[in-house]
Amino acid sequence: MSLSLPVYISSVNNLSDARYCAGMGVTWLGFNIRDIGKVYSENDLRGMMDWVEGVKFVLEAPKGESISEELIELFDILLTSNSDVKFKKDIINLLDVKDYLKQDTQNICLVHNEISKLQMNEEIKSSLVKKGGEKAILGFGINTDSLKWIVSELKPAGIMLKGGKEERPGYKSLDE
Repeated sequence: MSLSLPVYISSVNNLSDARYCAGMGVTWLGFNIRDIGKVYSENDLRGMMDWVEGVKFVLEAPKGESISEELIELFDILLTSNSDVKFKKDIINLLDVKDYLKQDTQNICLVHNEISKLQMNEEIKSSLVKKGGEKAILGFGINTDSLKWIVSELKPAGIMLKGGKEERPGYKSLDE
């Protein structure tokens, strides 16, 4: 099965999500640094990463989180809002939609909506199309109604969806 756009799955925290998403052909699997050691161990993380192929692994490190070199080496990409981070691999910048619309971005950005809480209305759609979506992984306003517009009009670098919790180990409803 081929996806219409590259897909980024954020906050992966279980093997069910990792395997399902890799099998569906997603491009990026993101693991939040805040989950490592709390939701799963570093050994569990390594186990999830060993089970899947064909994806790029992203370490999601919000500003202010300390990152060990050993942990960084496990990942292909760092997702951060901290522009001061020096990383020898690719970086995806985490930007609020308001900041994305204001800035001239050269690199791929994950455009989210957690700070401004803007609704995906016609004004935002128009602004995103005018700015151009080729550098944006869109991380908000995605549903079955908006997907056709996203694919045909915005043409982003990808879309972001979030992983979820397993109901019990090895069992998860993937209907959503």
